[in-house]
Amino acid sequence: MCIRDRKLTAPKAIKVFALVISLGCFVALIYLMLVQSGSVQNDLAPDQYIIPVTLLMLWSMLLAVMVMLFPHMPDKASASDGFFRRTKVWIQRVLYYGLGFSFIGISLVALMLSLKMMGIWQEDFYIE
Repeated sequence: MCIRDRKLTAPKAIKVFALVISLGCFVALIYLMLVQSGSVQNDLAPDQYIIPVTLLMLWSMLLAVMVMLFPHMPDKASASDGFFRRTKVWIQRVLYYGLGFSFIGISLVALMLSLKMMGIWQEDFYIE
């Protein structure tokens, strides 16, 4: 199979994009922590980028999790299926709905955290 024959669908492309951004942010965060600790000498104030990099990593990881979890929602079971098959599908759907609602809650908490952290960042490092 040639690489050109493989199709990159939209969810896969979004997942790859989000994971690359998350990895880049993680590497940037580690670098900033090393600069902050004095392992690498630099005249710039590296701690001004820690909050934006952390928030970008948080949101890209949330996007990656959303793309990885939710394309696998099972279809509703038909009436002709057996009792155990319908029960299994019902339990899977309930778990996915629970994951969906918890993901919405986590996203709202991340939004509030982002607003709070960006306010702190703006007060400390805003350059006019």
